[in-house]
Amino acid sequence: MRFLFLLTVYTTALSAQTDFELFLDLLRDDEQKKLAAVETIVNGSDTSRWAALVDLLYFRALPAEAHELMNHAAAVDYGRNWPRWMEWIALRSQPAGREYRRFKQLLFSQIDPAFSAFLNPSLPTEIRWEEIAWGGVKKDGIRSLDNPPMVSAAEADYLQDGEPVFGVYINGEAMAFPLRILDWHEMANVRIGGEPVALSYCTLCGAAIAYLARFNGTVYSFGSSGLLYRSNKLMYDRQTNSLWSAMKGIPVTGILAGKGVKLSTFPVERTRWRDWRERHPGTRVLSDNTGLRSVYKRYSGYYRYFNSPGLMFPVAQRDNRLPAKSWVYGISHKGRFKAWPLQGLEARPVLNDSLAGTGFVLLSDPGALSVRVYLSGGKNFSAADGQSLRDGQGRLWQVHDSALVAADGESLPRYPGHLAYWFAWYAFFPETELYDGALSQ
Repeated sequence: MRFLFLLTVYTTALSAQTDFELFLDLLRDDEQKKLAAVETIVNGSDTSRWAALVDLLYFRALPAEAHELMNHAAAVDYGRNWPRWMEWIALRSQPAGREYRRFKQLLFSQIDPAFSAFLNPSLPTEIRWEEIAWGGVKKDGIRSLDNPPMVSAAEADYLQDGEPVFGVYINGEAMAFPLRILDWHEMANVRIGGEPVALSYCTLCGAAIAYLARFNGTVYSFGSSGLLYRSNKLMYDRQTNSLWSAMKGIPVTGILAGKGVKLSTFPVERTRWRDWRERHPGTRVLSDNTGLRSVYKRYSGYYRYFNSPGLMFPVAQRDNRLPAKSWVYGISHKGRFKAWPLQGLEARPVLNDSLAGTGFVLLSDPGALSVRVYLSGGKNFSAADGQSLRDGQGRLWQVHDSALVAADGESLPRYPGHLAYWFAWYAFFPETELYDGALSQ
């Protein structure tokens, strides 16, 4: 990165606000000025200033002496380990201020000028910018699927029976999104059952979430920004260039941030292609001829990540009740949150539980990472056969993707939730309840 170029262009725009000048000194070729700036930051009482140092560590833009000064001042032994420093700064009580945000906008604009619009310090923000990291690609470096070609189940001969797909069922229409394709695109803007849907998939946290892409009459189209927050993708809308949390479905930085915008969700199920096709023989499925890539291998570049316990990017907000990459299924209800570890569901394919005083029934196949949740209406269900449940009064209920339906027509609707790694669910919903194996009443 051409840090000297930054100084040449922006020196004339410097204001009397010394923090911004101090941060720019970190970019100088003059090693004495650079180290003097480091010393000023690490010896001061304002730990929020450290965020600029941590950002530069990512780009290996600080000399070895700076690392020594940082370690000594913080009384740690992190060396130049950027992930450890990212987690350290995220846990500081002092959030970085506007002058740091000016610096970050300037710094990241040298990766991609489009980042300057995403990181505008004059616009509202709901998150701490020191936790925003570059994911390694530019804006739209991971291309979204916008109204992609779909084929019938019979035409999808590139898929194998046992491979994973994400299934969405809305207003009588079923659609499947194979993992092998979403790995490369992470975002699909489609219409299902007449509704505009934004299917966001974060490979790093394992979460595929189907959002209704309409709010107060405006339909949004989304892409991948190239930026991350707590190892979760920040998507952006093409209408306002606001950054959105892919885990929460809310704008977090930009014009829309803080204005009460929140997308509702549809149920999405990860399951085997064979199982989805058998339940929905009329399903449509993504064609592998997207026009954006010539080959979609079954095992993507994330294969090693999926099969390792480690994270690729730092997350400071952790909970050690489960390993970081344990699979959980989570829902939110009445401002409360709950997660069910899939390992705990292996012996209970039908589980009656509750959250915020409301009863739910979970139907799961942990081997396929498949979970469906329905309102229980206060009833306790047990398995009857593959396509039906029996309640406590002995009545049979047929299992449909939209609802549980009794013979007399009474129905209990499906409830939205999604699969994720435990670290990701907890990082965004730290107040979550965690199912511990004991049946809730």
